[in-house]
Amino acid sequence: ESLKDPLAPPTLVVMPHLGSWELLGQAISLHGVRAAAVAHPLRNPLVDRMLTRARAAHGLQIIPSDGAVRGISRAVREGRHIGILVDQNTRPGEGGIFVRFFGLPVTVSRGPAVLARRLGLRVLVAACLRQEGGFRMRSLELARPVSVYGTEEALMQAIIEANEGLIRGCPEQYLWTYRRWRYLPAGLDPERASAFPFYAQPYVQRPRKRRRART
Repeated sequence: ESLKDPLAPPTLVVMPHLGSWELLGQAISLHGVRAAAVAHPLRNPLVDRMLTRARAAHGLQIIPSDGAVRGISRAVREGRHIGILVDQNTRPGEGGIFVRFFGLPVTVSRGPAVLARRLGLRVLVAACLRQEGGFRMRSLELARPVSVYGTEEALMQAIIEANEGLIRGCPEQYLWTYRRWRYLPAGLDPERASAFPFYAQPYVQRPRKRRRART
């Protein structure tokens, strides 16, 4: 309801792959809320164009993930709320950090924390859940204002914990098939490592590619 208030400041809506995240963007737009969502382009350009048109059919603005900061900043200046899916593996060498998720370390992008702090955005964790023959949006506020969290790591941990709270409410609607616990952080003791799924591998920092000198 607070997103529908025309006087509400732009909000960063951080979502897990829970319920119908596609329907959430459509529902917000159909209720007259000005919003934008960050999306990874699909490998097939034709399918990507079709999906983007479908997503934007009711006014939702789609921001490609490549170079998203500029698009997000512009959308915020226009008074739009921003939606981001957060539970994807982002290597520490590529802007990610390790946080606890269901008691085990996972990699996550620090992007939401950076954006919230730099653009002064309120953070809301939300999902569109199947319920009673239909769908219902559920949202959670963080325990404290964004400005109170001293570091990006602390803010991301709070965001992930809020996501975990939504998932615990209806675990059957979460996308468990995604290999979320892919990396084992350095220095993890064997007993702790044994709690990870079979597919987890030690995290190895990739060497940076050298740029070719222009001639």
